[in-house]
Amino acid sequence: MLREIKKSRKAVSPVIATLLLIAIAVAASVVTYSWVMSMVKTQGSQAQTSIRIDEVLFGQRTFELVKGGSTSIAEWSSTQAIGTYSAKLSQDGTTSDHYAYVRVYPTPTITLSALAADKMPTFKYYMSSESQQPPALELKFTPSTGSGWVEVTVFGYTDGVGTDKWPTLVDWNTMPTANIMSNYAVAYGVTSGGASIAIANSSESLSNVITEIKTKDSSAANWVLTRVAPQVGWLASAQTVYIDDVTIDGVLYALEPALNAVKISIRNTGSVAAVIQTVYIYKGDTQILKKDGIGYAIPATTLEEVGLKTTGTTWTVLKPSLGTEPSQHFEVTFAKDLEESSAYIVKVVTDNGFSVEGTYYTPSAFA
Repeated sequence: MLREIKKSRKAVSPVIATLLLIAIAVAASVVTYSWVMSMVKTQGSQAQTSIRIDEVLFGQRTFELVKGGSTSIAEWSSTQAIGTYSAKLSQDGTTSDHYAYVRVYPTPTITLSALAADKMPTFKYYMSSESQQPPALELKFTPSTGSGWVEVTVFGYTDGVGTDKWPTLVDWNTMPTANIMSNYAVAYGVTSGGASIAIANSSESLSNVITEIKTKDSSAANWVLTRVAPQVGWLASAQTVYIDDVTIDGVLYALEPALNAVKISIRNTGSVAAVIQTVYIYKGDTQILKKDGIGYAIPATTLEEVGLKTTGTTWTVLKPSLGTEPSQHFEVTFAKDLEESSAYIVKVVTDNGFSVEGTYYTPSAFA
């Protein structure tokens, strides 16, 4: 019986066996091909979007606090302030270089010729001595193109009866004078032709000083106001004042230290250009900034910088210094000012979805 069973077995047809082997080989080839191509595609995509963040720097907005001499003071203070802080300026009156001032860089709108009582920049200030001269105000004018500059310093007057001492911050333009244009002023600078400008006559009024500047250089009439600096340092005695809320051509510049500029160094480590599309900044889970539509192509094996800053911020005067302005910079609106000495997540995304991110720390806003 066993022999009969064995004899009844039939072998698979050689043709069918060959077809089966071919089918198995083809299926294996397809699977292998798909796996290899998937790996190649993934690796190729990664190679095309291989970027990293080399450095992130944070900078403070346009207000500069400057002092000369070791005993002068230019610092943020909460002693007398409209908001959280004001600029405390103090000088000891011993030498001419013991000055202190705060600088504000406005959007240039006021020309030298247009400067008048109703166009005069103003600020709030508090001083503890009723008999001292109020702080001075320095105005810098420069041409929109070409060379030349002039700094005009306007002085306030005391009326000798204590009206220059106030318990709260008051407007500089409310000093006891009928017309601010008649206040004493001096001017120093350089004409567009390179000649010196030096106007420091006894009791020369601001209006006369402006006329003399235009006489020395007619093109100066169209120079625009690019810097405003309330200051102390002209007296022969010690003086301390608090400065706040500078107003220039109707625009209020609240003197508060605030970090609201970012410079991101991005390195393309791939073999082709990487297009930067979006930058995010987070504090924890809270989105502080999203800048989309950047479209900046970074060449292969190249380090480039992308700058983000609030409108009106002058890049060259940011503190701590962020160096030169990046070729690619954008004006943005932060959801809130960045906080000093805090950790922020910076995320950079390319146009094909590749992203890199890292945690970076802001410096002290009072550095």
